[in-house]
Amino acid sequence: MYVDLHIHTCFSDGTQSPEEVAQIAKNQGLSAISICDHNTIAAYERLYIACKSLGLKLIPGAEIDVLWQNKRMHLLAYNFDFTNNAMSELLNSTKHKSGKCYPIEYACKIIRKANGVPIIAHPGVTWHEETDDLSTILESIKSTEIGGIECYYPWNTDDVTEICIDFCKQNNLCITCGCDGHGDENKKYMFDLFGVDYDIGSKKVPISLLNLRGIL
Repeated sequence: MYVDLHIHTCFSDGTQSPEEVAQIAKNQGLSAISICDHNTIAAYERLYIACKSLGLKLIPGAEIDVLWQNKRMHLLAYNFDFTNNAMSELLNSTKHKSGKCYPIEYACKIIRKANGVPIIAHPGVTWHEETDDLSTILESIKSTEIGGIECYYPWNTDDVTEICIDFCKQNNLCITCGCDGHGDENKKYMFDLFGVDYDIGSKKVPISLLNLRGIL
């Protein structure tokens, strides 16, 4: 069983419709997906219909802009209650480039109150210039009440992946996998520039290697 828990649609900065994403995921042999559009859940009304028709498990998700030590970074929120007012306000107030960017501690608190799981997105991107200090950084960020890390990600080096997995295991945190697919145009650009495949389902990790407690 394989999953891709970080995909974008045309409802944020992706190029593919919810229906196209669902069909590609099915063709790739995925069993479950999560659409993590930036600061919005607008795609989900159509996603539920598309995934149900294809027999795909759909996990609620969103990618949220947050701040940690004056550094802008991304937090993935999973399995939260769409009707939670505080969560809706968090998404609405951050969904524009000119919108607010809350401290990660505040965002984690709101996500947890909405019965969701907050996950650090693409650590290999966020701290690509600080990988030697990644273990120390993760120790420092642990107190923000994060629920896990996107350990398996196209840009993550083997060292980053190993550090993140070890940290999650030591602290009983979730271990997730996502490809951050944005569509064909972005996929070609990223592959030509960095040689990294960001296509939906391109990072196939057996679910037995993940820890999706509270997510799946």
